[in-house]
Amino acid sequence: RERRHLPSRIADLRGLAPSLRELGEQGRSVPLLYMEITGLDGLRGAKRRAALRACKKAIATALTASAGSVLRRGDVVAAGPGATWFAALLVGRAVEAAAQTLVADPDLVVAAMRLRGSVLEAFRAAQSHGVIPRRAGVRAGWTVVEPVDPSAPMTGLRHALRGAAVVA
Repeated sequence: RERRHLPSRIADLRGLAPSLRELGEQGRSVPLLYMEITGLDGLRGAKRRAALRACKKAIATALTASAGSVLRRGDVVAAGPGATWFAALLVGRAVEAAAQTLVADPDLVVAAMRLRGSVLEAFRAAQSHGVIPRRAGVRAGWTVVEPVDPSAPMTGLRHALRGAAVVA
């Protein structure tokens, strides 16, 4: 049973597998937004863990605030290992693989920057509590995930995440 505060509940990457499997079976491409926490390099031990927890909670708050604008019903968000980065699978914007060119990079740039702005705003609000350092930030990137092999959706996801991280 989940005991964490509701806004800090973000699934790990396995939470994306069912959607990826279904999209792969349908032969659909899907946009993916990527966010990576920055500025925590100098923190160690308990301070780093506390900062990451606070950042994750702030990101969850920003994601909730983005529902209906950047994020749509059916979109899926997951946290990477150690919750140092996050991925949002924009299922509501999935298209047939042949129509992938309809997913415009400028639209994804706008979505990624709006989401990044929401996260930074949530960081600033949480920084008054002193747990998130002032130098903390977030990088945003994007890509379009090609239809993945439904039997191995995480393999396709790893390739897409590398591409989105490079853009970030």
